Amino acid sequence: MELKDEDIKKASSCCVKGDCFRCPLDCIHNCRTALREGMHNILNKQQIELVLKRNTIDDLNNKLTEKQSENKKLQSLCTSKDVIINEQEAEIERLNGNLFTISNACMQRRNEAIKEFAERLKKEAVTKCDWDNCVDVEDIDRLVAEMVGEQNA
Repeated sequence: MELKDEDIKKASSCCVKGDCFRCPLDCIHNCRTALREGMHNILNKQQIELVLKRNTIDDLNNKLTEKQSENKKLQSLCTSKDVIINEQEAEIERLNGNLFTISNACMQRRNEAIKEFAERLKKEAVTKCDWDNCVDVEDIDRLVAEMVGEQNA
């Protein structure tokens, strides 16, 4: 007769109390031997379950350790990425400053070239002017002001 775990547990409780009348093993000859075997089987099942649960816990702990290691690597990569981004942003700022300086220098040279050209044109206009083909010096100054801006003229 195959005994259920619940029957064994109830029989154990009845045996401790000395209550053979309510014991599910009451009808079995040599019930104490059957009870010991049943308790032994329950303990074996519980030990197997405990080993399986410990193995599961060990597996989960190993997976957790792997994930924590991966997380540290990812955090390190993020930190490295942030450092690189900050360095690149600083380089962009430096290059923007250089570009601004170069742009201003080019504009200043352009304006100086226009002014120099105007001065040379004025000299030529004065020496080669006839009544029909004459350029007024104020016209040249007005054109220079338009090209380089009033404040730079």
